[in-house]
Amino acid sequence: MFGTLGTLWLCWTPSRRSRWPMERNRRVTRPRRFHLGAGKKFRAQKNFPLECFAQLDKIVNTRIAFQTEKMPVSVYISDKPPTNEGAGFVVAYQQSNWLITAAHVPIGSNSFQNDISALPNEILARSPNDSKRLWLFDARNDRSPNFLYHSHNGTNSDLICLPLKADHRPVGADIHNLETALSGTLPVGAVLTLHGYPNRSGLNIWPESTTQLHVVESNTDFHRTGEDIACGYSGGPALLGEVLAGMAIGSTNGSGVIVSIGLIKRVIEAHLKNI
Repeated sequence: MFGTLGTLWLCWTPSRRSRWPMERNRRVTRPRRFHLGAGKKFRAQKNFPLECFAQLDKIVNTRIAFQTEKMPVSVYISDKPPTNEGAGFVVAYQQSNWLITAAHVPIGSNSFQNDISALPNEILARSPNDSKRLWLFDARNDRSPNFLYHSHNGTNSDLICLPLKADHRPVGADIHNLETALSGTLPVGAVLTLHGYPNRSGLNIWPESTTQLHVVESNTDFHRTGEDIACGYSGGPALLGEVLAGMAIGSTNGSGVIVSIGLIKRVIEAHLKNI
């Protein structure tokens, strides 16, 4: 008899649910879990302070507000370190992405008009939740430019078209479709909305600002407005309603100057035809 019971005792293995008989009625208390999203969990211990729950609620509400915030139309452009600042924007054309900005933004002068190599080697492109270092010149090949630019009568236009690889595009910024943009002339009196970052510096950049200007003259290369363009909008997009219509440069003789989409498209198309 004892041999049989001894055999049964040795064959019995305590399970996870019921270890030894004396522990069957023992209650195990586990801390509650609160989900914050993205797979993260927060454990609330016994006697958890109420002010910590208030802080938790603030974090969750901030996350929701950030996710529902409207995507910026432009990106913040500067040299490195940031001493000259302005705006830019990303366009998509024929399965490729391009960063468009004004040439004077990263240099702070017009010296590029006679010598394109006066531009810095790299620029910073920033969105609310991303920052990219973009190289304007190839340091391995005698500083050959990585970007496209336009020259007329020996003078370089205030325009940079930089091709972007997939991992170089600033995350969280809008992408404009260049094929559906307004590439022709604009009617006199049309209202353009500029997007940019006037009077910004350091980390106090967002959100982007907007201003409205009225077209007084337009051709296939440039548009003129009746109002000046403030510093910080240079290089940023000009929209007619919700449609891309040009890139802001600056002011001359009391009126604003905007590069037309037609000129930007011709510069990129000329490059793509030669690939």
